[in-house]
Amino acid sequence: MNNLGVLTYLTVTNVSITASTIAVVPPFVGADVTLRLRAAGAGTVDVGASYITNVSTASFSDSTQGMYAANKNYVDNLFHLVGTKGFALTLDITGIVNPTTTVIPTYLNYLLPPTNPSLPAYDLPVGARCRVLCYISAVNIPTTVVNMTESFTNIGGQSVVTGVAGTFTVAGSNATVPPGYLNVKYTSVEEFVVNTVSGSNIWQWNATVVTF
Repeated sequence: MNNLGVLTYLTVTNVSITASTIAVVPPFVGADVTLRLRAAGAGTVDVGASYITNVSTASFSDSTQGMYAANKNYVDNLFHLVGTKGFALTLDITGIVNPTTTVIPTYLNYLLPPTNPSLPAYDLPVGARCRVLCYISAVNIPTTVVNMTESFTNIGGQSVVTGVAGTFTVAGSNATVPPGYLNVKYTSVEEFVVNTVSGSNIWQWNATVVTF
């Protein structure tokens, strides 16, 4: 037989061809059955410049599966994560209430925007990390003690001040810090990651790495 004519469907053993679908059929449905496309020799599988879609990434936690195909989004994200393993910043949080919930993520979204519509090559993938060294600061104003000594002279029965001498002493816990210098106290290292929220990628607080 050289020609079967036009068929509505064709079933051969455990594989069926219906319309544009090639599929495994009972009793193999639900089982782990490999569907193979095999070219001969050095030949290739040619899809005629069409796209191959719906490629899974569910198995990529297994590093032994290096010969598996991957979807473009997975490869793009992996490539970006290799190039952007993480960021580090130092930030003064003096006077800021709950800085990790709103203020620092807002700064990060401006400084390191996860999405760049005009320059998508700079987009950050979900999972990108930034650690922020937080500190508080204050201008040192040490306590100053002034000791004054006056000298008097009696003129016409009145005691008149004729001399003043004084000493100045710096006291208190900041006595060893020159006045006017900035005192800095590191408080913690906070970790932030890029997450998807309501369809948009944004920076969010993830964890406190260490406190001081």
